[in-house]
Amino acid sequence: MKMTKIFNSAGITKTVFTGFCVGLCVIIACHALFLQMGTWHVDEYDYMYSLETQGIWFSLKRWLIWSPRPLAELLTFLYARLVLITRFPLTGYVLGAMWLLFFALAFKTFLQNAPKGSTGFACLFSLLICVLYLLGHPVADLYYWPMATFAYLPTLGSITALFLLCFLERVSERKKQRIEFILLLIGLASSESGMIFASLYAGFKIILCQNTKGMAFLREKAFWNLVVIIGLAGGLLVLVKIGRVPTEQSSSIDIKGDWIGSLRYTLPAFYQTFLAVQPKELAFGTVTLKDVWLGMALKPLLFLGFFLLFLFRGWVFSAREMLGVLLALMGTVFLTLYFTYYVFGALMTQRYLSFQMDLVVLSVAGFAALAAKGVLFLWQKKVVVENCRRVSHLLLGGGLVVLAVCIGIMFSWRFPALQRAYALYPEYRQNQQELWQTKGEKIIFKQCGFTPLTYSWVWEPGYFSLDHPPHSGDKKLEMSFLHSRPVMLFFHKKEMVIFSPFFHKDCPVQK
Repeated sequence: MKMTKIFNSAGITKTVFTGFCVGLCVIIACHALFLQMGTWHVDEYDYMYSLETQGIWFSLKRWLIWSPRPLAELLTFLYARLVLITRFPLTGYVLGAMWLLFFALAFKTFLQNAPKGSTGFACLFSLLICVLYLLGHPVADLYYWPMATFAYLPTLGSITALFLLCFLERVSERKKQRIEFILLLIGLASSESGMIFASLYAGFKIILCQNTKGMAFLREKAFWNLVVIIGLAGGLLVLVKIGRVPTEQSSSIDIKGDWIGSLRYTLPAFYQTFLAVQPKELAFGTVTLKDVWLGMALKPLLFLGFFLLFLFRGWVFSAREMLGVLLALMGTVFLTLYFTYYVFGALMTQRYLSFQMDLVVLSVAGFAALAAKGVLFLWQKKVVVENCRRVSHLLLGGGLVVLAVCIGIMFSWRFPALQRAYALYPEYRQNQQELWQTKGEKIIFKQCGFTPLTYSWVWEPGYFSLDHPPHSGDKKLEMSFLHSRPVMLFFHKKEMVIFSPFFHKDCPVQK
């Protein structure tokens, strides 16, 4: 059934469909407007200074000992060289480039090879995934922190592309295998989460394909491609274990380095991540009981919206292949939570929550696709539909209405953060210019007001000197000195004055 015919049926028109897509584009643009407010943390200052003083050997040492993520480290190195040459952060340009890289990686193959007659629906589905990635959870660390985007946006893009690859029945099996291999390489070379997903994806696919194709699959090139992926991902995870994971249980944080204790914390976190949409900054305790119940209601609504759209479109795909992707997605969420507790003793930064919630969005869409496939199979077997146009109209209209309600609620949660970011933008630009044009021996570090959209650490105000570190026993001052030291070293200054944020009374202090 052609989409143009559905558009001409009573009620739903092409204008409504296009308007829905335009609305999704507007939401994405609202977030993209604030890329210039992307935040540097201590990591950037420390990396830039170390690279400037130690050269490329610092980057190689970091790759081998601390961060065995070849692609992410290469992007970080290139960005650092640009900053050191220009002596300007270039945050907006780099984040914009990473967003475009994500869009291309995640959706280019899908849109170019969309199922016959589904190009418009493929565009809608791609925009829908992007909007749900941005709404429903904190986005700051994943989308507005340069060093995090280098690791997690390529990972998320490759995982999204692998999910969408299931629907491309027009692509030959051999071409699919090549695309799959490249995407898995990109994912495992970008982050530890990508290594975990690549291992699980390859493992589940070997099991499922071996069950369907028998022992002959073990002689195919596709099998050996997956074995290579498992070997590479496993080798990189071993480097992570050697360089970063604690060898014994920490006495300062109860569950750090504790296998059993970390599992005890992971199980409820995994359950909560799949249970509800989490749109607010959970670490600051701003989520009300109403938000929790509404978040729990939104998750089945998202499933229903996707389910109706998949019923309308009726894409052909392998249920076994989709099941393998879903198992890999859920396993990645669980193991990412587990190893975060094991290595750090807590969930630490919001990029972990954002990344996991994005994988949950894909999982919901995948389960909805499987449910729709089952219903369509029974429908074709047992029911003869006399008026397919009317049924298709109801499915498309119902799916759009349900998803519009979900997106509207989530955007209402996000809108105050966008307003705050808009109000703070002039102050942020001025503070950045003053910081990077500082002359003399002293840095004046003016903290911008807090916005949950881009997020930033709140440093304890005060005067700090490289020659006279604080010894007062004040933990906040000592922590601020640890943060300010890389900043002073990067700018080649010996003194630094940190001022309170403009909206300090509304700015919760990160614990």
